[in-house]
Amino acid sequence: MSNEAIAIGLVLLSALFNAGMNSFHIKAHDKLIFRSVLALFSGSLCLPMLFFVAVPDASLWVFLLGSTAIHMGYHVVLANSYRLTDLSLAHPLARGIGAGLTGIGAFLTLNETMSVLQWLGLALTGGGIVAFAWDGRAAKANALGLLFSVLTGFFIAAYTLVDATGVRSAADVGQAALSYIMWFMVLEGFGGFLTIFIWAGPRKYIAGAQRDFKGAFGAAIGAVITYTLALYAYTFSAHTAPLAALRESSAIFTAIIGTMLLGEGFGRRRVIAAIVVVTGLVLMQRLG
Repeated sequence: MSNEAIAIGLVLLSALFNAGMNSFHIKAHDKLIFRSVLALFSGSLCLPMLFFVAVPDASLWVFLLGSTAIHMGYHVVLANSYRLTDLSLAHPLARGIGAGLTGIGAFLTLNETMSVLQWLGLALTGGGIVAFAWDGRAAKANALGLLFSVLTGFFIAAYTLVDATGVRSAADVGQAALSYIMWFMVLEGFGGFLTIFIWAGPRKYIAGAQRDFKGAFGAAIGAVITYTLALYAYTFSAHTAPLAALRESSAIFTAIIGTMLLGEGFGRRRVIAAIVVVTGLVLMQRLG
């Protein structure tokens, strides 16, 4: 099996776990605090691993700290998009925008090139994911919630580019990817927790955490798995944009989960959008 095939497999698994993780947000009472408790649990789950992995090389800390800072902002905008807008609207919108911006960012900052067909595939993928959400509800949606969803897409692209570069750089300095990943998960987890704890205030935070901690723990397990798989995938491939776009297929998996388990409608429009997304992904993965 080629390295590219391994990377694709890891990212598809990551997308599945990402969809499962995000589905926990639907029943959360306070989605902002839920996101923070999730981050706290994910950091705590990885904390014991720091005794078994190396301390990252000094050259890697710029990526670790940079990504942690980006994720702290990401937690806030994501949670607010979920708080103000339906998950089935906010999630695909952010993911579709994030996929497109990652491709542009990889071209501008990482000097990664794509063929014309791959750019077409990226446009189809991002547009198809957004089409999952963009129906009559969008015109009635909270404008601030839509703005937070768009901002979430920018944060997704930013942390994807930083983390893909960081985990690849770990190999360049002779360190295992697991070392980078575990240190990142701990820093990001506790950083996300502190950001929202301070934002919400102790009294409101404790009350919200008591209601949602069970769901947050389940989501935290998914969060650790999904991002570990995604970061490992980047070590098997030098192509950031196609892998990032493939991971955003989690929006389709989220819609399927909503249809099968929560009674949400899938509908003809979503079937067509799914076909567009798959077509775009095939173009990006096979015809570059």
